[in-house]
Amino acid sequence: MSDKHTLDIEEILGLLPHRYPFLLVDRVLDFEEDKFLRAVKNVSFNEPFFQGHFPGKPIFPGVLILEAMAQAAGILAFKSVGQLEPGELYYFAGIDEARFKQPVQPGDQMIFEVTFVKTKRGLTRFKGIAKVDEKVVCEATMMCARKPRSVKMRADMINKTAIIHPSSIIEEGAIIGANVHIGPFCYIGSQVEIGADTTLKSHVVVNGNTKIGWNNQIFQFVTIGEINQDLKYQGEPTRVEIGDRNRIRESCTIHRGTLQGGGLTKIGHDNLLMVNTHIAHDCVLGNYCIIANNGTLGGHVKLDDYAIIGGMSAVHQFCQIGAHVMVGGCSGVAQDVPPYVIAQGNHATPYGVNIEGLKRRGFDKESLHAIRNAYKILYRCGKTLDEARQELVVLGEKNKQVKILSDFLENSAQSNRGIIR
Repeated sequence: MSDKHTLDIEEILGLLPHRYPFLLVDRVLDFEEDKFLRAVKNVSFNEPFFQGHFPGKPIFPGVLILEAMAQAAGILAFKSVGQLEPGELYYFAGIDEARFKQPVQPGDQMIFEVTFVKTKRGLTRFKGIAKVDEKVVCEATMMCARKPRSVKMRADMINKTAIIHPSSIIEEGAIIGANVHIGPFCYIGSQVEIGADTTLKSHVVVNGNTKIGWNNQIFQFVTIGEINQDLKYQGEPTRVEIGDRNRIRESCTIHRGTLQGGGLTKIGHDNLLMVNTHIAHDCVLGNYCIIANNGTLGGHVKLDDYAIIGGMSAVHQFCQIGAHVMVGGCSGVAQDVPPYVIAQGNHATPYGVNIEGLKRRGFDKESLHAIRNAYKILYRCGKTLDEARQELVVLGEKNKQVKILSDFLENSAQSNRGIIR
């Protein structure tokens, strides 16, 4: 128990799981454990609910007055019982005899007075009053219950600003960053690290040695870091790494790597994986890639920056897709696709330069002309691949876009896939 009788916002954040805009208590003015608490809420016009409640006549919603009162009661409950057992929370259990006396408007300062009534069979009852300028605006009786929750966690590994639904399971050892939102029925394994501002919508499984960066949006039924489908895999310690600002839509699967492939499946920044995308073991994605619905990457596939894989398309294992490539829908890619190329069909063949995509990304006329010329040398002049490669090496010394193509062809020559022709 404490001798202190005021609490600032940082101390309130340490007690309540609520965060802006749903944290409605600004400061505790006074309290006595097991007896009463006085708290304040400053009502400002810039709060989001005033935009629609009501246009032309802003009124603080009555349900939020009750919510603020319940939060004040929760603070009194926490301060009265001392430290909860790990995994316990106070849950709002009910409200009776709620009465609203007058409206609350922007500029008002609400004072909440919460009084402890009694505890019976694990249910604690409080009497609450909200006042503005000493006039009662609302009164109610509230009940809360002290219950364990199913989220298993260590406080030192989970940032206090993270919001985790009580139906989700966070295994001991997982690291959860600031302002992470984890929705209902998610599972986070013990070796997982999730970076700040990332959201897991619901029913998301993140397992294995997996590191997820900042501000990712991960939608329902996604699985990340699960055991791969390579029959040679025997449980070796391999990893998944995901960068920042990726959008991973419903039912995507991203598998951990294998020792034979370097032990890492890696996704860069700002990628969009649409519904039902599959990223197999040891794949490496660059930045700004898009894989449309039901796209599949076999093991060890590499996608360079800005590559686009059309819906229902599959890329064979060990293939490399160059920068700014566009693979059309329902295609089967069995060989490397050089940068800037449009590929389509099963098996995919070249269909020209991805001019529209390059224009959208700011390529100037000189660069587009150089890329068109390089494409003609590679595909339209009747040259052998070795002859085209040697000519592009020379041109690449004068133009950086052509050099990207030339370097890709040199790397592709070291593999056994070859390029699409």
